[in-house]
Amino acid sequence: MADEPAALKEQIVNLDDIVDRFAEAIYDRNERKDLEKSLGCRLPWGELRREIDTRELQVVTAVPNYEPEAANRAGGDGEGDDDKLLASEAVTVVAQGRALRPSTSSCCAFRTVYTNECPHEIVNHINTSRTTRSSCCYRITRGLVLNQEFGLKLALPQDILELNAGFSAEFSLEKESEKSVESEVTWAINTEIRVPGSRDGRPSRVEAEVVIEEDEFKARFTAVTYLSGRIKVRLYTKDNRYLLPIVIPNLRQVFQRNLGFRHPEGSSKVAFVTAGTFHTRFGVSQRVRIVPAADS
Repeated sequence: MADEPAALKEQIVNLDDIVDRFAEAIYDRNERKDLEKSLGCRLPWGELRREIDTRELQVVTAVPNYEPEAANRAGGDGEGDDDKLLASEAVTVVAQGRALRPSTSSCCAFRTVYTNECPHEIVNHINTSRTTRSSCCYRITRGLVLNQEFGLKLALPQDILELNAGFSAEFSLEKESEKSVESEVTWAINTEIRVPGSRDGRPSRVEAEVVIEEDEFKARFTAVTYLSGRIKVRLYTKDNRYLLPIVIPNLRQVFQRNLGFRHPEGSSKVAFVTAGTFHTRFGVSQRVRIVPAADS
């Protein structure tokens, strides 16, 4: 396995290019001579129109395995789970990742000071709303492109879904290697603020603020993408005359290990480790904080 990559490097692999090169080799070796003889003309590969038929190709990406960014930087041996995943022929569908722990921050959505110069208590009401923005972003650093599309559907981390952050359970990336979705969340506040009466002729002052706490998650992920089935390459002349199909039933001949693919034991499937980064931020709670004003 000397030709195996030593680490999970950034790599976007175009399946169409690999299939085209493989089909060209088959054509030149097995088909071209007889075809040119029967038609009485030269038919070099570069002058043919090729149509890659992937209707019988199945591409399935397993549930991603998420690892917190800090965990990927930790450790001194330089070998992470990504490298172990690449080094194994028995490709694991999904490993058990570490729990994603958020970094929590607070932002003040509303602050005001209430002053009471009367000797008796006064009750004020806060009835307002504030809007925060939630975001979720994926970036693919290692993946497969087929027909100029990634065609990925990635399940969000269970840690995020359990928080009911408002995101759908799956995230789709079609033509782009990076995609973000944003949504607005409105927080409604309706509460009483009681301000004590003045004392010794001095007014009472109370400060009230509405604080929204936000969680932020950053992680790397790996997900095994499986390819099975077969591929056909249909050949046409320049004037759109159909010539023949080149059928590729054995995907392992095409998608080889030195190109970054895996050949799991006991299966005819081909596997590829898709990888990238995940970042999300969203509000999780709100609280009303009431304290005596600093100058009261």
